[in-house]
Amino acid sequence: MHDRGGLVFRSAYGPDFRQLAQDEKEARRVQVEAAFAAGRPTYYSTLRDSILPGRKLMLEGVLRAVGGEADRLPFETPRGRALWEALPVRVDRAMAASFYRYRALVAFYPLMRALARAERGDSRAALLLLQEASSVGFDVLWVPEAASQAAQWAAYLASRSGDWRAGEAAYRSALAFTPKNAEARVNLAVSVEKQGRLEEAEALYLAAVKEAPSVEAWYNLGSMYWANRRWREAASAFEQAFRLKPDDRRLDHYRRESLRRSAPR
Repeated sequence: MHDRGGLVFRSAYGPDFRQLAQDEKEARRVQVEAAFAAGRPTYYSTLRDSILPGRKLMLEGVLRAVGGEADRLPFETPRGRALWEALPVRVDRAMAASFYRYRALVAFYPLMRALARAERGDSRAALLLLQEASSVGFDVLWVPEAASQAAQWAAYLASRSGDWRAGEAAYRSALAFTPKNAEARVNLAVSVEKQGRLEEAEALYLAAVKEAPSVEAWYNLGSMYWANRRWREAASAFEQAFRLKPDDRRLDHYRRESLRRSAPR
């Protein structure tokens, strides 16, 4: 039996749960929660959308519901649309200034609302809500990474629909939350490149590979050079990518072909 907030209840994970090794605890957790989800509505209060392997989690207000209703997106259901309209989110700024735990809790609300807005295609509103979460939780340890991930998700959704300008804004927001996020910088470069600002995209790719060299960054840079017939620079970029992944035949092909095309004729 365990005490939680004045209530005493029997652990659903078994009486031996606390004595298990960490990996055994995780396996037990997944087993028990999967059984719950198979027979009844199951909700999580979590930032992790992959907490239950193999099951889709849908946003429902500040919670995530294990898949149901044919796994429809929340904005496609009346309940999903109505939840945020019915849920008041008030922030007491005086309490926020005085109590860390209050800030750590309250910041969760605008962040989850931002995710819902992003899934509804309103990335601008999502970014404003993420700024609110960051402002309220200015020193909360979980906020920068969570806000950055949410901004990157909003950017991905915008980019997937072809709105590269909105994608760019969201990736810049992600970098504001986590300035050393090389992946966000690479994706920002892609957004900028898609808008035809090639010099700026090149600078972003180079900054990304300087900070954290990756196959994706070098490959994207090489592809941009290739598209603009800058063969020598393309060969150099593909060579760097190939060194990081020497078993990739595609990279080997492009580096060889770039070298061939860069040779004097």
